[in-house]
This record gives sequence, structure tokens and C-alpha cells, in this order.
Amino acid sequence: MEAAPPTGFAGEEAADVQVPPPSLPQPPGTSWQQESGSGGPESLTSLLQNLLEAGHLEPKLEVLVTEINRVQQARRVLCRELDEYREQSDKAKRELDQLKTERLQLEQALNKNQETLQRLQLQCDRKGTEKQREKELSDTCQQRIEYLTSKIQEEKLKQRKQRMEYEKQVEELMAKHKNLWELYDEKRLCAEMPLMEERKVKLIEQEREIQGQMAQLQEEIEKLRKQGVNVTAEAAFLRSAQAKTAVRLFEEEYSHSKQILDKTTERHRSVCEMYTRFCKEWDAARKNMPEPSVDQMISGVQSEGAQIKQPPASQEE
Repeated sequence: MEAAPPTGFAGEEAADVQVPPPSLPQPPGTSWQQESGSGGPESLTSLLQNLLEAGHLEPKLEVLVTEINRVQQARRVLCRELDEYREQSDKAKRELDQLKTERLQLEQALNKNQETLQRLQLQCDRKGTEKQREKELSDTCQQRIEYLTSKIQEEKLKQRKQRMEYEKQVEELMAKHKNLWELYDEKRLCAEMPLMEERKVKLIEQEREIQGQMAQLQEEIEKLRKQGVNVTAEAAFLRSAQAKTAVRLFEEEYSHSKQILDKTTERHRSVCEMYTRFCKEWDAARKNMPEPSVDQMISGVQSEGAQIKQPPASQEE
């Protein structure tokens, strides 16, 4: 039995010993026996003794020492982890207390800020109401000022108009007075008397000449009537120089109108030809051009058409 290999120990232990299922995490402060599910080294010794009595394996000292060291090391690791868990738990509790304190402080600050906000909102509403009332009052005053200003301007214009009319009447009266004074001036009248006499003589001579011409024309009319010629006013006008002048003016107006019509017709024909050419170019270019270029071309054609149509309109006018 002492010469049995270690492999048999491991195999029989795995075959006969039932490994307990993994237990759930225990709270801090649980003993080593509760975490590992065994009684530590004493439990392992009793287990080995039971197995020896049963005759299933032959223990070796080195294997037992190694197993005991491993169990002790695991116990130290678990104790250290337990201490770390406790420290973390204490730290988490402190942080939780700090967070609760900060939450209370923030809630107090929030309440205070809400109260301040409500107070400021009330003040803002009150200021807005006052500002609206002041604005309405200012608008009313401004309208009243504009109304009074317009009335003042109208009154000024009315007074200025009356003053200008009065000044005009005064100037007219002064001019009339001056003319009358100049007209009835004795020296002027004495100087104009000879001139008036000369003018009277000239007028008498002109009247005599006109009467002689009238008598001569009457004799010619009598001769024409005896010859059977129509001597009505219309016929006399048609034979006069005025009729010839009127005919000449009508002929000049007709020639000028004909020239304008020819120019307008030529211009219309050139515009029609240009429009036809633009339509052909447009149809040819529209197939190979993008939309933005098409829009630009449309605007250019419209502006050029407006420039082309403007001169004929002015000529027709």
C-alpha cells in the first residue's frame, strides 16, 4: 500500500468524494467553514482518516502538506478579499451618504432657485406690463404730437399763402398806381401827343389803301361773275395761297408717316426673324443644357427681347 502512485490517489478521490456545488456569495463576516463548505485542515484530516479506514487510498506526506498549504493560502486570499469587500462597502456607504447630502443640498438650491425664478418672473411680468402701458402712452403722445405738428404746418402754410396773396395784391396795386401815374404824367403826355398824331395819320393812310384794295378786289369779283366763274368763299379759299400751303403740309405729313411706317415694318420683320432664330437656337441648346443654364438663357432672352421691343414702341408713339 505504501508504494501506490499519486495518480491513484487523485483518481480514487475524484471517484469517491462528491464535490459540493458552488455556493452563492455569502455576506461579509461569514466564517471560513461556511465559505469553503469544509472544516479546514481538521476536516481534511478526518476525511483522509475515513478514507484510510475504508482502505481506498494510501496517503503521502508531501501531498497532504501541499494540500494543506493550498487551503491555507486560499484562506488568506479569501480573508484579504473579504477585507477589501468590507473596505469597498464602507467606501460605498460613505459615498452614498455624501450623495444623499449633495442631493439634499441640490434640492434646497433647486427650491431656492425656483422661488427666485418665480419672483423674477413676477417682476418681469410687472415690468412688461408697465413697459406695454408706457409704450401705449408713448404712441398716443406721438400720434398727438404728429397731429398737432401737421395742424401747425397747415396753419403756417395757410398764413404763408394768405401773406403771399396779400403781397401779390399789394404789388398789383402798386403796379397799377405806377402805371396810372406814368399814364397821366403831364410831361409824358406832352411828349406822346406828336407821336399819336403821326400814328393817326399813318392809320388813316393804311385804311385808305385797304379800302382801295377792297374796291379793286370787288371789281375783279364782278368781272369773274360776269365770266361765269364760281366766286364763293370755298372756291376763293381753294385758289388762295393758304390752300396751297395746306396741301403742301398734308403731302409732307403723308411722306413722313409713310417713312415711319416703312421703318416700323422693317423693324418688325427683323424682330420676327430674330425671334425665329432664337427659337431654333433655344430648341437646339435646350436638349444639351442642364436646368440652371436653361434658366439663365431664358432670362437673357427676355432681357434682350425687352431691349428690342422698346425702340419700335417709341417710334409708334
